Amino acid sequence: MKTVTTILIIAHVYLITRYCVSKLFPKEDLDETTKLKRLIIVAFIPFFGYYYVSNLEK
Repeated sequence: MKTVTTILIIAHVYLITRYCVSKLFPKEDLDETTKLKRLIIVAFIPFFGYYYVSNLEK
């Protein structure tokens, strides 16, 4: 359980780092919809993983 939570935290930090670097050094112009989709993926989807793992039977 603790290992899975650690992996999720590392993955979340990795996604946030990639998102921030892509904002600082953009390779392409993206429309607002694509930017919003990426923000949702980076910011909110990992929290569903945390919630799922925390509610597993121990």
